[in-house]
Amino acid sequence: MATTKYYCSTSDVYRHAGIGSSVVSEANVNEFIQEAEADVDAITQTTYWKLAHSSTAVSGTTASLETTGLTADEHIGNVIKVTSGSSTEHRIVTDNTSTTVSVDRSWTTVPNSTSTYQIFHCGTPPYSHGTTDGDGQYTMYLDNYPLIDLESLTIDSTSVTPSYVYQYKDVGQITLKSSAEYSNFKADYQTVNSNYWFGVKDEYKNTVPLLVRKYVAIVAALMSLMYQIGGTYDDVTVFKLGPMEGSLGEPYTNIREAVLKLTLERDRILKKLIIYNHLY
Repeated sequence: MATTKYYCSTSDVYRHAGIGSSVVSEANVNEFIQEAEADVDAITQTTYWKLAHSSTAVSGTTASLETTGLTADEHIGNVIKVTSGSSTEHRIVTDNTSTTVSVDRSWTTVPNSTSTYQIFHCGTPPYSHGTTDGDGQYTMYLDNYPLIDLESLTIDSTSVTPSYVYQYKDVGQITLKSSAEYSNFKADYQTVNSNYWFGVKDEYKNTVPLLVRKYVAIVAALMSLMYQIGGTYDDVTVFKLGPMEGSLGEPYTNIREAVLKLTLERDRILKKLIIYNHLY
């Protein structure tokens, strides 16, 4: 199943801007949408998972998945989630043809014909990996949240099984269980290494929140109108045909009014898009 890839569609942008693809091309609008996605991710300090494609694998190799029905290069940079039996893994798509998805690193469990998969688009990379200082406590807060999947955790070179960690996903809190291989986040420099996936992911609708979608559409519409303004300098506004005279609306003036109205609506939504844990 394929869906609209980005946080909003080009139709959403054209509707808000009151223009069509004959005025600003779909290719340009898609660029504006991606810029607006990065903008809203920065504002809300997270990213959003938008389902772009889902199906069943044909087979797999160490670092790829074989399937059918894809558009070449469409999913580069997206996230693929593969479920094989009881195993669920996430990877970044590095390349795709119509039948093959290549990923950034090897699978733990190689996909097969029973594996199902979903490909998600995110405005910014939803994977965090790095090393930080420990504080001697048994609880720590991750820099990015909501937490989707704690892939691995190492404390002072000791691997901790993720299922031995309590995960408070909405706030990015992880707490070591009594069964964990290490009892605390050792108080020392650079002792904690974590690898995890994060972002806002609606498990039921697999789409982005309405306010986020609307904000992206409006910002992309504003970019489209500003792009259009540059082409109005030689537009005809008054014409004469024999004894008949007529005039058209001043293009720049009309666009300016549209920009003002959209700016007000953008600012209204912006007040609600503060930080993820204050919004949801």
